[in-house]
Amino acid sequence: MLQDLNNKSFVSLRVGAWLRRVQRPNVTIDVPELDAAFGTTTGEIRKENQDRVIAARFSDRASIYPPFILFAVCDGLGGMSDGGVCAEIALTALVDSLMRNRGVPTKERVTIALRAANDEIFRRYHQRGGTTIALLFVRGDEVLAATVGDTRVYLLSEAGQAKQISIDDTVAGELGRLKKVDPKKFEPFANELAQYLGIGPELDPRFYELAAVKDASYAIASDGAYEIGSTCFERALANAPKPQVAVSRILQISRWLGGRDNASMVLVKNIPHPERVDNSWGLLEIWTPTGKLELTVPQEERIPPLYPEKRFAPVQEYKSKSRKRKQPKKDTSKREMPAQEPKRPHEPLQIEFDVSPRPKKEEEMSLDRDYSPKVINAESGSPKIIEPEQDEKKREHQPLQIELDVSPKEETNPDKEHSPKTVNDEIGSPGTIEPERNEKKREDDGPSRSDLQDP
Repeated sequence: MLQDLNNKSFVSLRVGAWLRRVQRPNVTIDVPELDAAFGTTTGEIRKENQDRVIAARFSDRASIYPPFILFAVCDGLGGMSDGGVCAEIALTALVDSLMRNRGVPTKERVTIALRAANDEIFRRYHQRGGTTIALLFVRGDEVLAATVGDTRVYLLSEAGQAKQISIDDTVAGELGRLKKVDPKKFEPFANELAQYLGIGPELDPRFYELAAVKDASYAIASDGAYEIGSTCFERALANAPKPQVAVSRILQISRWLGGRDNASMVLVKNIPHPERVDNSWGLLEIWTPTGKLELTVPQEERIPPLYPEKRFAPVQEYKSKSRKRKQPKKDTSKREMPAQEPKRPHEPLQIEFDVSPRPKKEEEMSLDRDYSPKVINAESGSPKIIEPEQDEKKREHQPLQIELDVSPKEETNPDKEHSPKTVNDEIGSPGTIEPERNEKKREDDGPSRSDLQDP
């Protein structure tokens, strides 16, 4: 299963990063695993190479779908914005879509991939950028070619002849297809593109179904490569000992003739038949001018469908035969708690305390007397409080009145008591006390303050 990150798959992220690597201005790569070679050159005039070339193979041992091989050349439009970036976007979306739709028929699968590349470029640049593309898609015994723009596909014969099997999406190509109008009359506009990847919803790719003939050879070339002329192009292919030499010679000739444009080319000497690899995961191999990239891709389609429904018993019958789950044993060691009674409405608890005066002396306190409140109806559950036992005779609180002797002081007599005494200590209530006076008052003493107050 592909890992998605911000709506981009794992394959899309890795392939896009690999294609963005800086490549050398003139490079030729040999791919012996596919019996093919490809190369690209910047040329002598332009400073940037906006062509992109790729070869890819995907296979795994457990997949129910056949593996595939892809060869593609993209020529970014130099007169628009970011032609090289558009070519990278196209190849990235192409490989990612082919990986996602492995169960779709071949032609429909390639159509979906080309439209995905077109939509992605259009979404980013809105017809301000684009690229051409030509590809070969091999799946089992099927070989399909597709083109958008003026990048061409050639069929190479054993005699060394190169036959163009694709039609250019240019004004001259459209007029030549009609066979009623001479393209030379529109010479200034003959090479103008009629469509390209990034043009928008009106994209209409061209498809060419090819026979999987043994030892059949094909070539894919951008306009910078095939503009050296058909004669020179065919002779370079026919006289080369191996594909890498043929590609290198054609690119070198394009530079010798001025190198006005980027030139790129793929040469497949013999159409390979993809074989399954000894890998339980999907193995994606990608070759570019910067090197080879290998990705092990987990895939959801690699596992065959589930068993047919006939092999399963009906759901009800299957459930009836299933083992019953053992019920866990109850733990009898723990005592079961009795059921709790329903909660009664909350009633405020009212308590009255005995605030009557208590005996002053400890020995007079009754030990049998209970001064705490008692609940008389505990059985019924309502918390009502009874008053504690009271003395038969409640004593009233009496204010404490004290009279002091303010007469002139006499000599201190230790036998004479000057402190006030409580006259009602026996009953325990504070009463009026009077100081003791001498029976005989001194003559020189004046009247006391209390005597003056009496009428």
